[in-house]
Amino acid sequence: MITSVTIFRLIEENRLKLTDRVFGSGALLGTDYGSPPYSAGIDQITLEHLLTHTAGGWSNDNRDPMFTHPRMDHAELIAWTLANRPLDRPPGQHYAYSNFGYCVLGRVIEKLTGQAYAEHVRTEVLTRCASRT
Repeated sequence: MITSVTIFRLIEENRLKLTDRVFGSGALLGTDYGSPPYSAGIDQITLEHLLTHTAGGWSNDNRDPMFTHPRMDHAELIAWTLANRPLDRPPGQHYAYSNFGYCVLGRVIEKLTGQAYAEHVRTEVLTRCASRT
């Protein structure tokens, strides 16, 4: 929920759109985690797909990238996944809960704000919640 709220705050600030693509040339993360060609569909994944768990792959099953390589940091894990785990379906066609998708959203937040995920969430979301109670 925290990641989703943070993304929607950035959308409200007109810094993002749900239709923004995540990977590939001209996308939010561009080629930060490996250059195209990606597996089919990866360069069509949007923020909305990640937020709604409809990116087309990386589901919360025994192949969940978040738990198959615990020694990798986020950058290594995303690069490895893009290079080695093709999507199961085209983006937008099937719901499958994805921890990895939310990891990617965290990197979008970091890139857009220039802050570490935890720092940005703490100062721009959680502190604001605490001050309103």
